[in-house]
Amino acid sequence: MLSDPRFDKDRIIRTNDHLLKDSYIWILENDTFLQWQAGEGSRLLWVRGDPGKGKTMLLCGIIEELQRQASGSRIVYLLCQATDANLNSANAVLRGLLYLMIKDEPDLIKDLRESHYSRQLFEDANGWDVLCRMFTDVMSRSASGGTTIIVDALDECIKDRTNLLEFIVKLPSTSTKVLVSSRNWPLIERGLAPTVHKAAHLSLELNEHSVSAAVVTFIKHKVDQLMNTHEYDLETRDLVYNHLVEKASNTFLWAALVCRQLTDIHLDNWNVESKLRIPARSQ
Repeated sequence: MLSDPRFDKDRIIRTNDHLLKDSYIWILENDTFLQWQAGEGSRLLWVRGDPGKGKTMLLCGIIEELQRQASGSRIVYLLCQATDANLNSANAVLRGLLYLMIKDEPDLIKDLRESHYSRQLFEDANGWDVLCRMFTDVMSRSASGGTTIIVDALDECIKDRTNLLEFIVKLPSTSTKVLVSSRNWPLIERGLAPTVHKAAHLSLELNEHSVSAAVVTFIKHKVDQLMNTHEYDLETRDLVYNHLVEKASNTFLWAALVCRQLTDIHLDNWNVESKLRIPARSQ
């Protein structure tokens, strides 16, 4: 089954309480990102960080900003999810990227149909090789002025990840840029750093100040929403805000979990304090 990456992105943004520009704008001004965007140095950029740092929403923000800025170039992407069979394999990544390329240039599908490809070939032992050849053909026939390929959460590609990494490092060219994200896994670092195409790194841990400010911005936004929804008094608002900022440890995930629980039901001040006793976690 083929998943539409556009709808997957919209769903992920919706289920993560929507996209807050102030929480990702810092990366658009980061020197490493700007060099990659301008095509200076490596055309392969790896955004890396520990769990809960907001990598997926960061890339969703980048995708939307690049789409707004795109002029004659094409942005294709896929957000991997380990729990979804349509989004957790190397084959799924290439299928999703191909889908968006063909949606941008429908004439390309005619060429593919007239070639030696069939649906069965996607699913047999040759499926990966067929997809790679299709991808190469589409890239060579495309009339686009350039392509930016974005793949989020390589660590959540649990099937044939090695194939995907080998394919990714061969992609960067004068007309193609690649942006990927993942956790800080050495095996992914090794896969992305062959001698010919050494990836540029953007570590969220090394940009702790920017990530911390983004988390605080997110918390302020969520607490303001809670105050409006549940009519918190100022004392309760400050209690929630200060607790979240103190315990979040520069991660979005824990703060989002607590805010979601506080959103579910109307709580008086005493119950709010009880809910805030959820142990802080760094995942």
